[in-house]
Amino acid sequence: MLLVGLYLMPFAGIAFIWFIAALRIWVEGTARRVNVLLSNIQFVAGILYIALLFAGAASTSVLAASVEFSNGDIDPTVARQFPLFGNTLLLVFALRMAAMFVLTTSTISRTSRVVPAWFARSGYVVAAFLLLSASLKAWLALIFPVWLLALSAILLQRARRIPSGIMVPARIAPSPLIPPSIRN
Repeated sequence: MLLVGLYLMPFAGIAFIWFIAALRIWVEGTARRVNVLLSNIQFVAGILYIALLFAGAASTSVLAASVEFSNGDIDPTVARQFPLFGNTLLLVFALRMAAMFVLTTSTISRTSRVVPAWFARSGYVVAAFLLLSASLKAWLALIFPVWLLALSAILLQRARRIPSGIMVPARIAPSPLIPPSIRN
């Protein structure tokens, strides 16, 4: 069962990367001004979260993979250490990156009004909790996905209210080869 979860994990990571990209596009299309620094921190925090989640899942499942795919003996010390290492990666490092993602997403969505103000403020509470939690309890890993589900539900609800014929104008980035006097 653990190996099935390990094989499904990359699909969850791919879906999260698509979510980050779609969220960035939505904010760029609706916000008057986009804070590039926060947007980049959000993107990097999301990517690091996925990388740490993958590393934690891989190290947690090393024992199951070695039992399934090899005929060698299993060292009891290694059998205890790899799951502990994976849990530490997930519950210490990945949750801090999740906190940074929630913090930056809450700030971006508050300033761009993509989500209701109450949800953006609750994101600060979630981010502080994830950032400052000092426990290695497994249920902490569920806080970030639950927050993401709530964010997704709010975004879907708002997307359904957008008229179907509306088009977002394309933004053309100024070319560095064209002098500013000609651009204006």
